[in-house]
Amino acid sequence: MRRFRVLIPGILISILLINSSNKPKGEYYKLPKLLRDRYVMVPQIQGNTAGAFYMSRYEVSNLDYREFLYSLESQGRKEDLAISKLDTANWIHEFPKGFMKPLAEQYHKHPAYNKYPVVNVSLEGAQLYCQWLSEIWNEKLAEEPYQLNFMIPKREQWLAAANGGREDAVYGWEGKSLRDEDGKLKCNFKNLGAEHIYYDRLNKAYGVKTDIGVKSKIKNDVFFEDNAFITSPTESYEAGISDIFNLNGNAAEWVTEGLACGGSWNSTGYDVRNQSVIKVDHSSCLVGFRPVMVFTKKES
Repeated sequence: MRRFRVLIPGILISILLINSSNKPKGEYYKLPKLLRDRYVMVPQIQGNTAGAFYMSRYEVSNLDYREFLYSLESQGRKEDLAISKLDTANWIHEFPKGFMKPLAEQYHKHPAYNKYPVVNVSLEGAQLYCQWLSEIWNEKLAEEPYQLNFMIPKREQWLAAANGGREDAVYGWEGKSLRDEDGKLKCNFKNLGAEHIYYDRLNKAYGVKTDIGVKSKIKNDVFFEDNAFITSPTESYEAGISDIFNLNGNAAEWVTEGLACGGSWNSTGYDVRNQSVIKVDHSSCLVGFRPVMVFTKKES
């Protein structure tokens, strides 16, 4: 476990304990600073049966996941390692005309992509990561009167974080626009502007052209205005209303129901709404994840 000692800094802060029913209990304990910096409390709201919980501000990165795989390998956990293995061939299978071979070879292991969201991970692999994260932290905090439980969020939890207590929320930020006041995009998605839309009079239907020279840069059928050809680093753009980054776009995110929420870098603007889901039954280069966390009081 020494390989991961950097995860536990010495500075501790006070934070609210959540009991097994996820409701604030009014007790305070010390929590490592790294968790305070990385996790945001999502309070219980009326009509939400998920209760209060903490969610990671960032998608799990390639570096995070490599540390996990290294730990499994060093412990000889071959079965877990096989389940957690990344299917890098998805880059090629899902985009056969996209010249994605370099990404299949480098995205998950080159240092340049350390801070990019891990993708091509199965739901089972993501769940094992959360289990491992619980093991790491609870071993370090063995003398404390509480334990930490990390897990993949339920869709209800994911929506609670994205909506930020707003009944009419469309995206993770205020308003219904994908751009800020200066015209900059608020998330990473496939930006199909009006210049790409045409009307097919023969079939009486609208279509999208991808082979035209327009202001937006086009490469391998992926549109981008901000150098985001595929995913962006996990701290890209601005945090949303819940102070969480990239809930919309970038990497769609696993929830326990076997869905991926929020759309991806390859989704259109309509498909990166809070309510957007991708039905997936296997890993994908469009799908990553982020953990949620709750505290439970240890039995005496």
